[in-house]
Amino acid sequence: MQALITYLIVATAMVYAAWLLMPQALRRRLVAYLKLVAPASRQKWIARLERASEETGCTTCKACATDKKSLAPQIKTVEFHRR
Repeated sequence: MQALITYLIVATAMVYAAWLLMPQALRRRLVAYLKLVAPASRQKWIARLERASEETGCTTCKACATDKKSLAPQIKTVEFHRR
């Protein structure tokens, strides 16, 4: 039983990693195919996948090279306190 659960977790992680690393054109094709074969109860999930496949890049860390960065150096002062 533990082996089965482990296999399921690993398989899920592999599918998730493949989806993230997949080229966007292939991702769109898969979503279009899923729209055709998925039952009506899964249309909300398919719509969310479709929106996610259209987005480019991430919006979480704000550390991309395309982000505008301040040209002025950030100066931080150091304060010394006597004991």
